[in-house]
Amino acid sequence: MNKLIEQLPQIITAAAQSYLGILALLSVALAVLAYFFFASASEKVKVGILCCCFWAGFGATMFRAAPAAAPEGGRQGSGRYRAVCALRRG
Repeated sequence: MNKLIEQLPQIITAAAQSYLGILALLSVALAVLAYFFFASASEKVKVGILCCCFWAGFGATMFRAAPAAAPEGGRQGSGRYRAVCALRRG
């Protein structure tokens, strides 16, 4: 455990190089917190917390990946979007 604490700054620095590394650190931190907060809770509560953590991680991943899948120029790159905006402006 002492070696882990000594190497923690290096681990955080290495994980901060990518979004997936940050997401992994966040997942581990949330798991540790959830363990201490809900250790004596019923199984239904534990499963609910697990589902919430999973969906939060999945949502964060999808939110982070969404801009990479957008068409070039972002949302305004769509011809239909520009036409609708031009009509609204008058």
